[in-house]
Amino acid sequence: MRFYNTYSNYVPAATTKTLHTGPGNLHVIHASASVGAWVTIYDNTAGSGNILLSFYLTALGYPYFVAYPPQTPLKFSTGLTVVTAAGTVVHLITSAA
Repeated sequence: MRFYNTYSNYVPAATTKTLHTGPGNLHVIHASASVGAWVTIYDNTAGSGNILLSFYLTALGYPYFVAYPPQTPLKFSTGLTVVTAAGTVVHLITSAA
């Protein structure tokens, strides 16, 4: 399994970014915010459709970190798109299916 942990898997604030087209696996999410804001991750090649995960980051600056076990990653089939609000940054580690 080849993991993708590159600059292209970094999603800056107030952005909609497609990281993958086609099936794959999400292994790690690391996010933080300077203001209270939502991050939404879609199983799609656009910032709409089937929501894989949505979470709220507080303005306290605490990071949000999730690591899925290698045997049970969060799977996506159509693609992987991340939508961030102002003041948030997200970095993901993914792999192709």
